[in-house]
This record gives sequence, structure tokens and C-alpha cells, in this order.
Amino acid sequence: MREIRAALLGATGAVGQRYINMLEKHPFISLDVLMGGESAGKKYGEAVHWLFAEPLPDEFAGRTVKTAVPESAKDTFRQGVLMRIGIALRKGERPLTHETDTVLAIGIEEYLFDQLKDIVQVTLSRTNPDKEQAKRLNEVLTILIEERGYNEHSARDLLEYVGHLLNR
Repeated sequence: MREIRAALLGATGAVGQRYINMLEKHPFISLDVLMGGESAGKKYGEAVHWLFAEPLPDEFAGRTVKTAVPESAKDTFRQGVLMRIGIALRKGERPLTHETDTVLAIGIEEYLFDQLKDIVQVTLSRTNPDKEQAKRLNEVLTILIEERGYNEHSARDLLEYVGHLLNR
């Protein structure tokens, strides 16, 4: 079979790392480009906090992480949102909101997360959190489980991953 060349978006995240583990020795899929947001321009081995027991594959450690969202893609996103707003208004529908448009909601969340990353400091120490940290972590876990539909294991994994991202 012919080799398939692929790019991996979000390569430094937990899911991206799992794909690297799975595809490292795949017989006909070749990961040619590793893409990330804040880690763009760094060597993958320096940018990633490897989460798995298996060692980081050497063939990926020295690769440079490429930018995940070029400016042209951001412009396309903005134009798409404006176009959907125009269509809704012409149909007499209510304009888009974060509650009615999933793409817009995701874009807003990513923008806010990006804007707040330097302000919000979260330290996730599962072995020794102080009282205030433990209280905040439990509040977030409760919201993830009761309001967002996560199970406890997934909510804890998500908190650990986000904490790692914020502490970089």
C-alpha cells in the first residue's frame, strides 16, 4: 500500500501524544508534520511533557513543532462567522451566539483561554495541594461532573492536563 503522509494537530497534548505512540511504527502512515499552538517553533522533545510510560520516540523528539493555526485560517474563521451572522439576519433569525453556534463557542473559549493563560496560575499537586487549591480543584471537578457530563476519572485527567498546560 502507498504511504500516507499526515500532519498531527495538537501534537503536544495528551491525545496527540497517544497518536504518536500508535503511529510511530505504522506500516503506511507517516507523521511528517507535528503542529501545536504555544509550542510552535520549539523542538518537540522540549515542548512536550510526555505523559506516557513508554519513552518519547527519538524520531519525533528533534522535530520542530509547526504553528497550528496560521493567520489565514484565523481570517477564514472570522469570515465564516460573519457570513453565518449575515445569513441568519437575512432569514430573520436571531444572530449567532456562543449558545447557538458551536464553532463560535469553541473560538471564543480558545480566545479566552489564550488571553488568560498568563493571568491564571493553577498548580495541580495531587500529592500536596494547599487547602485553597484543594477547595478550588474540588469545585471544578464538581462542575465538570455535574454540569458538563464528565465521569470522575475523565474530569481528573482533564484537570491534570490543563494544569500541565497552564504551568508551562
